[in-house]
Amino acid sequence: MSTTETGYEQLAEFHDLFMTEPWERLRPHVRAAFADLGAEAVVVEFGAGTGIGTRVIAAETAARIVALEPALVMRSILTARVADDADLARRITVVAGSAPAGLGLLPDRVDGFVCAHMLGHLGQDDRRGLFGWLGTHLSEDGVGVVTTQRPPDTPHDGEPGGEIVEIRRLGDYEYRAHHLTAAGAQEYSSRYEVWQDDTLIRSHSFAGDWRLVTIQDVTADLPTGLVLEPVDSAVALIRNADRWRRSVGAWRQRSKASQSRTMRETMKKDIHPDYRPVVFRDGGAGMAFLTRSTATSEKTIVWEDGQTYPVVDVEISSASHPFYTGRAKILDTAGQVEKFRRRFGSR
Repeated sequence: MSTTETGYEQLAEFHDLFMTEPWERLRPHVRAAFADLGAEAVVVEFGAGTGIGTRVIAAETAARIVALEPALVMRSILTARVADDADLARRITVVAGSAPAGLGLLPDRVDGFVCAHMLGHLGQDDRRGLFGWLGTHLSEDGVGVVTTQRPPDTPHDGEPGGEIVEIRRLGDYEYRAHHLTAAGAQEYSSRYEVWQDDTLIRSHSFAGDWRLVTIQDVTADLPTGLVLEPVDSAVALIRNADRWRRSVGAWRQRSKASQSRTMRETMKKDIHPDYRPVVFRDGGAGMAFLTRSTATSEKTIVWEDGQTYPVVDVEISSASHPFYTGRAKILDTAGQVEKFRRRFGSR
C-alpha cells in the first residue's frame, strides 16, 4: 500500500520515532537556559508538537510551561502525554494555536521560550511577528532557545528515494525515514516506509512548506530589543538586548581591570609583545568584541565607549564554521615562535 498525503496531521504517526535524538542533543542547552528558573516562572514552547520536547524542558526546569501547538493530532498526543504524568499535568498548559496568530492566548510575561525545529514553517513576516511579540513580553532576565537549519544532504542524482536518514524497529516492523529532494526551495518532502524483513508493508510520502532558516535569518528577524547569541552550529540563545549589553559591559570592565592589574604586577619591560586595544568582528555571527592583541588593522570602528579602535574581521564562531565542535582550542602564541627561534635556531 502506498499513499501520498500533505500536512502534519498525517505525519504524526511517524513523528515521534525520529525526534528523540534531536531533543537529546538540545537538552544541555535547555538545561543551561532554564535550570535556574523558579516555580513561578513561565517558559513558552512554540510548536510543541507531540510533547517530546515538552518533557525535556519540564525535566530541566521547575518553571511552568505553556505549550502552543496548532495541529490537532499532534496536540492530542501532547495533551495525552501531559495528562498521564502528575507533575506535567500540574505545570504544563496546552494551548491550541499558532504563531503569531495565537500569541494573544499566552501570558503577558514570559521568562523563557523555545522555538525548536519549527521556525522553517513560518514565513519571514510571521517570524518577525513572533519575535516582535517576544521583544515586548520577554522578561529582562529572560532567554530563548532557538534551532536553525543547514541545507540537508540530498542524493547526487536528485532522484526520489534518497538517503535513509534513520531506522527504528518496533516489534516485528522496521520503520525507515527518507529525505527526498523537494521541487522548490521552500518545500520539504519525505517518505516513511514500514518493513517486515524484506517485505515492504506500506509507504507514505509527505510534502509541505518548509524554509531553511539560518542564524543570519533569525538575527535579521529580531527587533532591536533582542539580541542573538550563537552557541552551536544550529542552536542559538536570544536575550534581552539591554540586559545582554550590561552583562557584557560589566564583564569587560572586570576583565580589563584584571588584565591591567596582572600586567602591572607581572610584566617585565621590553620582553613581552606590545598588546594594544583592538576589536575583533565576526561577520558570520554578527558579533564583535573589544580585547587587547598584537594584531592590528588599518580599518577602524567607533566602539560603545565612544572611542575609535582598529577592527580585524575574523571567522571564529560556530556561525562562521558550521562544523566547529567546540573541542578545539584557540591559543594566543604571540611572541612564542620568535622566542623559540632565537633560542634554539641555527647559529
